[in-house]
Amino acid sequence: MTGRNPVVKVAKWLAAFTALVIAFGPPLGFLYFGYRLESTAIETRTDLLSLQLTQLINANPDYWQFETIRLDELLKNGDLGGADGSDRHRVFGATSDLVTETRGSNFSDGWPTVTHRKALFDYGAPVGTIEITESLKALYLKAASIGVLSLIVGTLVFLGLRILPVRSLQRAWDRIAFLASHDAMTRLPNRVLFMDRLTTAIAGASRRGQALTVHSLDLDHFKDINDTLGHAAGDTLLRQFVARVSGCLRQGDTLARLSGDEFAIIQTGTNDAEAAVNLAKRAIAAVEQPFDINGQEAIIGISIGMAMTGTDGDSDPQQLLKQADLALYKSKDNGRNTYHFFEEEMDAELQSRKALEVDLRKALHAEDFRLFYQPQIDLASQRIVGLEALLRWHHPVRGDVPPKEFIRVAEGTGLIIPLSEWVLRTACREALPWAPLSVAVNLSPLQFQQRGLVAMVERALAETGLPASRLELEITEEILLNDTEHTLDVLNRLRALGVRIAMDDFGIGYSSLGYLRRFPFDKIKIDRSFVADLNNSSDAQAIVRAIIGLSQALNIHINAEGVETLEQANQLMADGCQEVQGFLYGAPMSNTAIGDLVTSLGILSGADDPALKAAS
Repeated sequence: MTGRNPVVKVAKWLAAFTALVIAFGPPLGFLYFGYRLESTAIETRTDLLSLQLTQLINANPDYWQFETIRLDELLKNGDLGGADGSDRHRVFGATSDLVTETRGSNFSDGWPTVTHRKALFDYGAPVGTIEITESLKALYLKAASIGVLSLIVGTLVFLGLRILPVRSLQRAWDRIAFLASHDAMTRLPNRVLFMDRLTTAIAGASRRGQALTVHSLDLDHFKDINDTLGHAAGDTLLRQFVARVSGCLRQGDTLARLSGDEFAIIQTGTNDAEAAVNLAKRAIAAVEQPFDINGQEAIIGISIGMAMTGTDGDSDPQQLLKQADLALYKSKDNGRNTYHFFEEEMDAELQSRKALEVDLRKALHAEDFRLFYQPQIDLASQRIVGLEALLRWHHPVRGDVPPKEFIRVAEGTGLIIPLSEWVLRTACREALPWAPLSVAVNLSPLQFQQRGLVAMVERALAETGLPASRLELEITEEILLNDTEHTLDVLNRLRALGVRIAMDDFGIGYSSLGYLRRFPFDKIKIDRSFVADLNNSSDAQAIVRAIIGLSQALNIHINAEGVETLEQANQLMADGCQEVQGFLYGAPMSNTAIGDLVTSLGILSGADDPALKAAS
């Protein structure tokens, strides 16, 4: 009697064991590490929200549990980590009673979850608990997808291990490993592989006594490409972008795609900042050239933040990438398509910005903003003919916050939309008794990306009773840079309501003359930078005269901003300017002061008192 060949038996068991490892190892490993990452992220987000809630509790310790609207707003907007809507937030009182609960649109009770709690204190005394629960549905579904693929691969391995060449098996395994560590679309290293390479690069640079630089890259206006040309065009652009930036790198440098339109570079051997700057300049120059997307031209830019290690290898990879990200934020704030190195004060600036954002949300909810109004003067009659509404915010601790500072934060967080609606509604209501004076309100470029701008203006006019002919909306040339056809359609619909449209800061943009040809503006406002140099610069005089001449030829009303001296006013009048505003005629005033002024001047009753003497 012959026995079974032991080699065949061992081979079968090895094939079965290998198949089981391949089938269940990747999904189980994915679940394990994914759970660890989710748990860590939940703990960090809970700690952050507990600090924000503690600030709210300290400000109103006795009744904070009844401020469910503010609590819900803070939970929804303060947690940047739950952007996919798969989380649930709960706030409990001191007796474990539920105060409020918010759920993301993708949160599911029927799936495993990970939960973290953090106690809330009122100056040391426990008053409640914040709880964040993250649904692991997405994690398990991804694990299941990996499991299906692994099971198929395992089965194939079991059936073909003794038939397929070892080289073929090796290629299949290499493919799986590649997909786990690379971005499938661009074939670049993903975040996991990038951090692994960064750790290795830091250690290697330390042994050689060298430094390295991490570049954090973000595509400017990439969302506009996706919105206008489609996601397929966006993918094509990303592949072309990768090819261009890769051509700027040396052998040994690493380009990785971290997410969406966020990329990063590990540049080795940068013992001085010049090498890092040169790479940043090459990348910006390469990307600023137009892209050909299926016959259509697309133009984008990149903002770059850079952080360098020392030569002693003491840099933490996570900290180094965070520093590069902070420098990236600085580049985006400074106009985009540029680069900045990390500086220590950037971290403090980021914390200050986050604190300002929290205060801004509170101020908007409590309507702590005020409108001031600056008179607009007809030069021929020296009378007030209109008012420009200007937003002001007096913070109880910070004092008067400059508009440029909080407007930038409002635009970055989307708060500019409700804030602008409040400004428009308030300006219309307060200006109603000041007939026949018009009131000018500035519009943000972000409002034109929303589909409800025209309806918002209609609503403000209807609710306040202000005639549309007394409302003037001011826009800048930046509004017309993207999706011009949509913007022109909105402007025409606004004008059809009866409101007037003015182009603000004329002359400092990109294609002013082209815009005047495509849309008949009611008013042009000469930028204050030209007015400031009017009596000192022949170039400024020539530009101002050209703008005035152009407006006269096109029959467009002209206004000059920033008039501070009588010489400037006389020169503008001599050149044919019709309307001015500035400190010569009056600084921005509160609504009460403006009401008293127009009443004292007899404007409402039609008296002939000149505005110049009283307002200057």
